[in-house]
Amino acid sequence: MLTRIGHELSVGHDVLGREFIPFLFDDVFNERPSMKREPSWKVDDAAATLSIEIPGIKPNDIDVSFTDRRLTISYPTRGGTRTSTYDVSGDYDIAQTSARVELGILELRIPRIERKSTKVQVEVR
Repeated sequence: MLTRIGHELSVGHDVLGREFIPFLFDDVFNERPSMKREPSWKVDDAAATLSIEIPGIKPNDIDVSFTDRRLTISYPTRGGTRTSTYDVSGDYDIAQTSARVELGILELRIPRIERKSTKVQVEVR
């Protein structure tokens, strides 16, 4: 099970030094506001894949990490940083997570843990 915890935004400053939260203004100042999509999950028998639209962000500027089973993704936005967190269940092998950026989309793939059926014989005395 994958659960989105939420996202946090750092406070930025405009040219006059006033504080603002950049995410609130992204749609107003974005050239294509209707084209920007929310992060999306695709889950199948092999893995869970998260896609996030991040046009103009370089791979070196993206921080992806796990603390316990909580996935954290941070990247810069205009005037601040966007951070999203997700809880990842024990059904997924977080150590085998892969990430790539292609055509302005960050894609993370978290494979499922392969469960093998094993039989253990217990001696009865």
